[in-house]
Amino acid sequence: MSDIIELKHYSYRLYLTLLKEHVKIKTLKPTSQEEDCVKAFCVLTHAALEEYFEKLTLKTVKNAYKKYKTKRFIESIPTTQDEIDNLNLLISQLIKTLVLSSSYSVYSRNNSDALKEHKLKLERVTEIYKSGSNLTLQDVTELTKKSDSYTKEILKETVKFFDNYVDNNHGASLKYILKLFIPVGIDIPETLLLNSLQKLAEYRGSYAHSQGKLTQIISASDIVLYLIDTIKLCTTVEKSICDFNLYAQPKSIAENI
Repeated sequence: MSDIIELKHYSYRLYLTLLKEHVKIKTLKPTSQEEDCVKAFCVLTHAALEEYFEKLTLKTVKNAYKKYKTKRFIESIPTTQDEIDNLNLLISQLIKTLVLSSSYSVYSRNNSDALKEHKLKLERVTEIYKSGSNLTLQDVTELTKKSDSYTKEILKETVKFFDNYVDNNHGASLKYILKLFIPVGIDIPETLLLNSLQKLAEYRGSYAHSQGKLTQIISASDIVLYLIDTIKLCTTVEKSICDFNLYAQPKSIAENI
């Protein structure tokens, strides 16, 4: 089961368990029981959204790294212009994800072991010739390390960075998906559905940080509408990146989906 389908099923189960009976009741002010159920629904769905966004972030950056390592960017010769255009989009996404994620990783950590190693080699060359010595075969072997090795090491550092980066994510509002998606090349849709995500996250935040005492009260019907909009938003994001993740996955895994 895909992550987006799992998110939809889980959200619907929560709706049936916590909110269905309250949505049917038309009252001006939610009862205490409805308010408790809305709080529980909000907290649980927010956690599920947070997990979904984190999984999609890691899946995208790790798939890009795996695809790069295969060096198999074109599996078969395209025969139509549509196939060529689609392949160009996938390769463009691969480049975007690798460039953004590795740049963000190096920028955030303010260093890269692979790039430090390269700098040390430059200094080593200067020392050798400054001392009047000639390069030995061992020097040549050590100094002329293939550029592909540096790329792989930087990308390994990047994947390790995002494992920790995602683990330290603690939110699902627009601010947090901007922090998660943009650094790995996932576009956020230009849609007002983002407002519903924000409202759901804000309500959950106000509840989680106020020991359960709220001045803002949201009805079961309202919170359901916010979540429906948010699921639509997640579906749009999923559609925008799913072709790439299918393309970038190892072939044996992709065939089983």
